Amino acid sequence: MSSHRSSGGANAIAALILIAISAYPRHARAEAPLPDITNAQAIIPWLRAAATTRADVVCLGDSNQLHQNNGWDHGWIKALDERFGLYATGLIAAGENVGYGAGSGYEYAVGSTVASGEFLYAGAPAELDRYMAPNLGMSPLNYLYVPQGSVGGAGAFHGLFIDRFSGIDVNAPLRLHLIRASFPEDSQGSFQLFARQGAIPYAVYAVGLNTPTASPLGYSATDSFIDLPPATRESSIHFTFAPTGQNAVGPFLAYYFRAENLARSVGVSSHTLYAFGGRSARDMAEALLAIDNDYLTLYFQSIRELALQQGQRPRILVRINTGLNDRNENDPSILSAILPGSSSEAFIDNISAIIFRIKVTWIINDWPEDELFFLLSVSHPVSNPDDPQLDAYRAASAAFALESPRCAAVNLGSLTAWGEMMVNGWYQFGGFDTNHLTLPGYEAIAAREVAALEDGACWRDLNSDRTFDAEDLYEWHRLRPDLNTDGKANYADLRCLQQAVRAQEQLDAATNQSDPPPLP
Repeated sequence: MSSHRSSGGANAIAALILIAISAYPRHARAEAPLPDITNAQAIIPWLRAAATTRADVVCLGDSNQLHQNNGWDHGWIKALDERFGLYATGLIAAGENVGYGAGSGYEYAVGSTVASGEFLYAGAPAELDRYMAPNLGMSPLNYLYVPQGSVGGAGAFHGLFIDRFSGIDVNAPLRLHLIRASFPEDSQGSFQLFARQGAIPYAVYAVGLNTPTASPLGYSATDSFIDLPPATRESSIHFTFAPTGQNAVGPFLAYYFRAENLARSVGVSSHTLYAFGGRSARDMAEALLAIDNDYLTLYFQSIRELALQQGQRPRILVRINTGLNDRNENDPSILSAILPGSSSEAFIDNISAIIFRIKVTWIINDWPEDELFFLLSVSHPVSNPDDPQLDAYRAASAAFALESPRCAAVNLGSLTAWGEMMVNGWYQFGGFDTNHLTLPGYEAIAAREVAALEDGACWRDLNSDRTFDAEDLYEWHRLRPDLNTDGKANYADLRCLQQAVRAQEQLDAATNQSDPPPLP
């Protein structure tokens, strides 16, 4: 797998964004009380994909995205697993958080690698840095590198670990992926993919061929994998690039690990692209603008590929969770230099930059832009009454979503409140730290958020035929569910469902995309 287009540089990217963003609202405010979800029907195609094919979520956030090895990353993966099932783990950086690990994943994670001192997390050739440049603020993404003349792996705790109870099902036929670098033909590096039982007696599940890192293509990124047949496995799985007691030989560079359930053509996979404590939407946008096109191309192509291999259309929902640190932003907004930097106008300007930087990746690679959806999720309530700046960001996000294609906004301020969070122990340290949540807090609110997406869109496959169409209208008359969650099952729910079906039909007609056939 290699990048299809060369980088045009950060200035060229910014120019593209400035041109595209001129048509989008940056100063709009919502005047009416905010619903739980604004413009949820815009993401119906993603909801349908999550229930009928393979779909993905990509998350960006502050310290809450990966807080104490869990955060929204954990909460969202758990909620998606319970609602749709998982078809794969997320894409996790091999040298996550400069080798210290950050806890990405739910019932799976990469091991910390820094203690052994066997690997580097910077210093690779520039031709490979472009796929995951170090020290540019894209935490927790870091590669793992063994330079020419060195070896690494025999004494290290490294690789992808999948819990025996993971939602992807360790007993299923699995494909274990390593996204790694290739070097010029005169290179002497090598590695050997290896999977074993993650506990005593550490039974070996699979050993790949000893593979050179040299390639006729020279410097590039590619996907190597090994397959595990279905079997009853009594413990976790450990997947890595060197058998126990052996080394990878430099030059060797690993970008990402991922595990895929080959038996599942339906489900969701969730990924963390950015998780950095103390950072605002402006910081997120600045970090995205600083990286090479090939960086985001490799990241998103690695995500898209597993749906494409099933003959499916990729569907990716990008969730942007920020707001807490934006209240203290002093710098002008990233695109239009709006001041004060903490204003809702500057906030939306920075959100716009994030969205269009990601969209530029699709433009450069000629990928269909209707694969891509966005969910704006301003930070959780922190006080009673809630911070007026967070309320202003939520209102501005809702207004932006109403005028933006394939974009919705969630109102965490209506999904929960300070009082409920205090009573349930969802804040850190009994409420002393309201900026961060406990594990039950992330899990509970993430579950509500996922449910609210379906409720807001009135998207329900009521007859369980894995399609969403007029047949579900007939089924409503039999079941009479409370689709709009107003506490009553009445014709308001039917009208909501009718609108959702009509929106889906219009989207299908616009993209010439009919409902997928029922799956076995």
